[in-house]
Amino acid sequence: MQARPWTYQDFVKDALTRIPEVSCEELLHRFREPEAVVLDCREPDETADGTLPGAVVLPRGLVEKHVREHILSTDSPVYVICSSGNRSAMVADAMAKMGYGRVANVKGGVERWRHLGYPFQGAPAALVKSPSPNSCAIPTAATATTRARAGVPRAARSAVSTPPTTTCSASPSGRIHVGSMSGAPEV
Repeated sequence: MQARPWTYQDFVKDALTRIPEVSCEELLHRFREPEAVVLDCREPDETADGTLPGAVVLPRGLVEKHVREHILSTDSPVYVICSSGNRSAMVADAMAKMGYGRVANVKGGVERWRHLGYPFQGAPAALVKSPSPNSCAIPTAATATTRARAGVPRAARSAVSTPPTTTCSASPSGRIHVGSMSGAPEV
């Protein structure tokens, strides 16, 4: 007998067999810990209305490629959040496989966080004009506090006052390239 193909929910359930979950209520207290990092893995159109204060914004499709640029220490507690807690479970699972030893999924996601009236800020992932006509830029929500949580030395944090920006551009072949915008600080 042939096994049925996996569904999206099967992938989520599988990830949750390996990844701990925290409630939004727990996260409210835990993300104030000095080394804690909140990773928002929603897409730019979802984060246009804002995100949790100090969150690192990195869309689901870019996590495996770029997470080490934003969360330097694999020992930091990382709380991964998305809209409802499903994509973030898969992201947390991937990060655990990448060596992040203290990663957890936020149950209920941003929808529950906002329903509870917890702190929410700005519009960190709105697209901005890029120097190249065939590209876009996505500012990340990394602040000096987030860089501190991600293991960036104090001297490097204090010199940076604007959030870093990730650019994406399409080549003539249609491939998407992701990199840092010139003049934007590196994390």
